[in-house]
Amino acid sequence: MKPKDHQSKHEPCGCHHSNHHTQESHHPECHHDDHTTNTSEPIDQTATSADHVDHQQALIQDYEHQLQLAHDKICELQLEVMGLKQEILKGQDEYKSRLAQKAQEANAQVAAKRQELEDRLTQEIEVKKHKLISNDMQQLFATIDQFENVINTPNSDPQVNAYIAGFKMLLSLFEQSLTNLGISRIMVKPGDKFDADTMAAIDGVTNAEFPVGCVVKVQSPAYIYNDKVVKHAIVIVSK
Repeated sequence: MKPKDHQSKHEPCGCHHSNHHTQESHHPECHHDDHTTNTSEPIDQTATSADHVDHQQALIQDYEHQLQLAHDKICELQLEVMGLKQEILKGQDEYKSRLAQKAQEANAQVAAKRQELEDRLTQEIEVKKHKLISNDMQQLFATIDQFENVINTPNSDPQVNAYIAGFKMLLSLFEQSLTNLGISRIMVKPGDKFDADTMAAIDGVTNAEFPVGCVVKVQSPAYIYNDKVVKHAIVIVSK
């Protein structure tokens, strides 16, 4: 029996090695070369670094923007705080001003009330003093007037006149005591027009020297206390 042909042991793979380059283009799956070709494109390192820098700069700008917004907000809040402080200070000043005004008004009212009470008390005291002088000192006024009339009576005796000089000094002391009490005389003289507010007529006489209604003679002077008559002058008038 004949051995099989050597070619029968090697079945054709459908690729002819003699036409390797031609068939390689038509059968890409049949590559008997041990080296595989890389079809991916190379990475551009420069472009990648630039993108990274741009990204970082964008982040920095965003952070700076956020910081600026925060700073603006802080400034706004600080202005609000300052405004509130000013309002508080203004309110305190207004409160102090109102308080001082109220205190001043209260002091004025107290002072006015005190003055009113003092005036009322002074008036009451003056009324009582006037009544006291008008009523209880009439006898003293009469005694002084009589004493003065005696002193002013003409006398030719030198010894009596010596006593009269001493009595005049005593009369001056009485008058000074009355002045110290606020009591003073109203000087009335003959020829003065009769004044019913300060004079009391005890008689009327016909007198050719003075017109009707004028003082002819003064019996005793008038006395006043705080511009109020406490004793009328006793006079004789013409009729």
